[in-house]
Amino acid sequence: MASTKKQDREKTIAIKFLQLRSGLDDLNLQYLRTGDANKREPDIICLNNYSIEIVSTYDNDSQAKNYWEDMNGINNPYQKRDILLQPEEKLTNTIDTKLKKLETGLYTGVDQSKIILLCYSESRLFDHQKALDLQAEYQPFRPDHFYEKYFCEIWLMWWNGGDSYGILWLE
Repeated sequence: MASTKKQDREKTIAIKFLQLRSGLDDLNLQYLRTGDANKREPDIICLNNYSIEIVSTYDNDSQAKNYWEDMNGINNPYQKRDILLQPEEKLTNTIDTKLKKLETGLYTGVDQSKIILLCYSESRLFDHQKALDLQAEYQPFRPDHFYEKYFCEIWLMWWNGGDSYGILWLE
């Protein structure tokens, strides 16, 4: 079966993330294949039973809608663009949504204790300093014990331009 634009994009992001993360600990994560949603798998399957769920984060709802319309070839000339920037709030809401999906069993096709959530920022305004500011404001979900299941790690990734990317551990 041919891969989709979404799968190609997720594979590219995952491989870059794994390159940047390499050597930060002894996990030695390596890309194996894209996940199969029909088998209730996250986006990326790695060696050693680890997997990665990739979620994009945006400055606002308008940016998200426009990005996915572009990915799907939809051109809406009447679309009003929302310029209100809310990256911290959007990141927190996105992580919460993914935790709810983990809790309800969306990823039962893999070892759920070995899923890494990778939040990929689509903001063109994002850079290393913005990531550090966001990390300082970020309130980890795990300490509140609201959910029974949590991702083993949550990371933030962003594009700096060219072939330069950054990553930052959130929890």
